[in-house]
Amino acid sequence: FTTSTVTAANFGGLMGADAICNMRAQAAGLPGTYMAWVSTDQGSPATRFVQSMVPYRMVNGTKVADDWTDLTDGTLDVNINKTELNGTPPVASFSCNNTNRMTWTGTEVDGTALANTCSNWSSTAGTGVVGRNTITTATWTNCAAAPCTATAPIYCFQQ
Repeated sequence: FTTSTVTAANFGGLMGADAICNMRAQAAGLPGTYMAWVSTDQGSPATRFVQSMVPYRMVNGTKVADDWTDLTDGTLDVNINKTELNGTPPVASFSCNNTNRMTWTGTEVDGTALANTCSNWSSTAGTGVVGRNTITTATWTNCAAAPCTATAPIYCFQQ
């Protein structure tokens, strides 16, 4: 899911992002443990996630990808446009390609870390890579570098 809340880029690194995901999931009554699709110098989805061999689905059951390989091949089945509450994700305070439906990632489509991560998501100085939660191409995770002073939601995946 994409969080129903937005946050500034200084959300506390991997631990802070995972905490946001788990708080949002708990508030929505979703089972399990969640990790954020964000990267830092300390880790990325490619190194931290269970690389599932079963489908990735949104909270409403819609299939996003068949498995990890499909999730990271550059094309999703559908865009990740549902929150933990099955609503529309909030708008970010910036835009990429004429849309403000952005999500903090710092992550390449293959799940590896990119360089722009707002000092490992601990600062509002510099830039951080964002993805578009309205798209199914590789820009779902890597659209542009946004100012770290902006606010955006985060992608969360059940582990």
